[in-house]
Amino acid sequence: MVGRDLHELRERIEALAVSAGRFEVVCARTGEQPFPVADARFPDRESAAEAAALAGRYRAALRRYDERLPPLDLVACEALPDDPPRPHATAMVEFCHDLAGATFEALSAQGFDAVERTVMDRYLDAAETVGRDELCCSLLRTAAAELAERLAPTEQALVLSDAAGRLSAPATVSPDPVDGVLLRLRTLRLVEDFETHDYLDGDARRATVVLDGYVLAGGDSSGCPTLPLSLGLLRAGRRPAVTRAARDGDRWELGLTLDATRPEGLCRAPVG
Repeated sequence: MVGRDLHELRERIEALAVSAGRFEVVCARTGEQPFPVADARFPDRESAAEAAALAGRYRAALRRYDERLPPLDLVACEALPDDPPRPHATAMVEFCHDLAGATFEALSAQGFDAVERTVMDRYLDAAETVGRDELCCSLLRTAAAELAERLAPTEQALVLSDAAGRLSAPATVSPDPVDGVLLRLRTLRLVEDFETHDYLDGDARRATVVLDGYVLAGGDSSGCPTLPLSLGLLRAGRRPAVTRAARDGDRWELGLTLDATRPEGLCRAPVG
C-alpha cells in the first residue's frame, strides 16, 4: 500500500539528511521546498540529488490518488546561511497532502493496512463525484471519517501521534498552540474565521473553539473532521480531545480539552 512505500522513501531521505548540511532540495521553477524534504539539509550535492529523486517518487505515489498535486522539478542546490524562507505555492494542496501522507505512513507503520486500503477506496469513490479543487480536501475528509469509524479512540491516538512525529514543524505563528493551529488553517483558507474561549477545569485547560466556513466539514451536519486540529496540537506536544461538536449553518462549535487523560474525537467529532 501507499503508506508502506511512503514510509520507506521518507526513511531513505532521512538517512541522507544531516542537521547542518550545506545542500538542500528545491523546485527549480518555483524555489519551494515541498514535503518530505522541506527544511532538510544534506552534506553534499550527491546526497541532495538522491534525496530529490526520492522526494519525486514520494510525490508521484500521492499523485496516483490526486493528480492535482503539482509535479515539481526538484533539484539539489547549495543553501546559504542567510537564505530567506522558501515560498510554498499551492499551500492548501501541499498541506492536505502533507497530513494525508503522514497519516498513511503511520497507518502502515502501526499495522493498520486494512484501514489504509479502506481510506483509499472511499477516497477514489468520492473523487469521481467532486471537482478538482475539492480533491485534496476530500482526501483529508475521507481519512478522518474512516479512521474515526474503524479505529478505537486509543488506536486513533496511536496513529495520529505517529503521524504528528512525521510532519515537518510549521513556522511559529502564535505562542498559543490552539491559536497557532487555527491561524494556520485560516491562512490556508481551510477555515474563514475562528474564535477561542478558554477556561480551566481543575488542572485541565479547556476551550470552546468556533469555526466559521470550515471547508473540510463540507455539507455534513453529522460530524466535524478534527484530524488537522488534532495533528497540529499533537505536533505541538499537547494531548487533545474534542469532547463535543455542534453545528449552526456554516459555524461549528467544538469543545476542546488540552492534555486530556483519554483520547476522544481526534479524527471526527460527532454532533451531540
